[in-house]
Amino acid sequence: MKKKIIKITAFLLFTACTAVFAMVAYFDCMYPSTIHTASSGNVRINSICTAKKVSTVEQASAKKSNSYESVIKLFGVIPIKNVSVSVAEHDEVVMCGTPFGVMLYSRGVMVVDSADFRSASGLVNPAKQAGLTVGDILISLNGEHVTSTEDVTRIVASSNGEPVVALYERNNSECECTIYPQKCADDNAYKIGLWVRDSSAGIGTLTFYDVNSGVAVGFGHGICDADTGQIISISHGTAVSASLYGIKKGAAGNPGELLGTLNIFGTLGKVILNDQTGVYIDTKYAPKGVALPVAHWQEVKKGDAEVYLSVDGEQPQYYSVRLDDINANGKTKNFTVTVTDPRLKERTGGIVQGMSGSPIVQGGKLVGAVTHVLINNSTKGYGIFAENMLETANGLTDRATSEAS
Repeated sequence: MKKKIIKITAFLLFTACTAVFAMVAYFDCMYPSTIHTASSGNVRINSICTAKKVSTVEQASAKKSNSYESVIKLFGVIPIKNVSVSVAEHDEVVMCGTPFGVMLYSRGVMVVDSADFRSASGLVNPAKQAGLTVGDILISLNGEHVTSTEDVTRIVASSNGEPVVALYERNNSECECTIYPQKCADDNAYKIGLWVRDSSAGIGTLTFYDVNSGVAVGFGHGICDADTGQIISISHGTAVSASLYGIKKGAAGNPGELLGTLNIFGTLGKVILNDQTGVYIDTKYAPKGVALPVAHWQEVKKGDAEVYLSVDGEQPQYYSVRLDDINANGKTKNFTVTVTDPRLKERTGGIVQGMSGSPIVQGGKLVGAVTHVLINNSTKGYGIFAENMLETANGLTDRATSEAS
């Protein structure tokens, strides 16, 4: 009997240790290494995790009285990871929730497809043979910068079959190759077998406007090329107001859409960044909205929240949603969003295209924005922390200040 009790006790201890180890590993991956907070001292992360101040480190970094080092601990005892805590008041922004549109022009032209064509020697594809592939950004041909499909067609057509040196970008690195155009048997024109795109446009929702920097941000994700799925690397772009006129209701397996038009004369500003966290606009136009503090990531909780958006051309309204599956250590897709408001489900079916960037409020703070819808369940989608979007916006301001000096 005594041996049996010992075995059971050992098993229970092993199980408990394994569970604790798994929790430590999980929270280590889930939580970032930086915490922003409005008050000094210990920071409550959730019901079982707390960031506890390390006084000795604080004394060593006395020059920075607004920051200190902490350790996130499980049950207040078991260390998970070291974090840096920055103490500052909540940043305040103007929450918008209004539709807008962008017209983006890529740096060079993007290769979106390739196609063989018939030459005197049979089917050929010179560009593919030279190593170009879908997703490459074609920057120049024979030293001439290309900004449109017309540029590419003109340079290739005038090559008379002579080699064309192509400068292109792939995975943020510039590369070079030599293409040998071939004459197409169908129209006697020299071709290289590429389909390229030079611009893109879309409608989303403006999330917030930062009065201090003059930067507005929307979408909550980067605008991607429809064919390649890659975020478009832009040379320039323009943000304009948009008018909604209808709704294509979403359903499982069939994402819906807010139907609207771009007001090309209603310029909001210059697009300065198309990033995984959103589309950023340098604007002197001050969008109307509600002034709210931006929540820090540890303040975002599972449970009820509200999304603030406009559908069918109306003024923005609040609709109830629920937040779950919070992932604090990601740059994007920081939580899941479930539409619970029967009014919004009735009108749109849930989350639809055009809602990207719709601000989400919880506890009187701006916590994030809607980014994506789940294809098989239109009432569910993903969201990004507003703090991550503001951090990117502040980075743009810091970079501009540095370049100016």
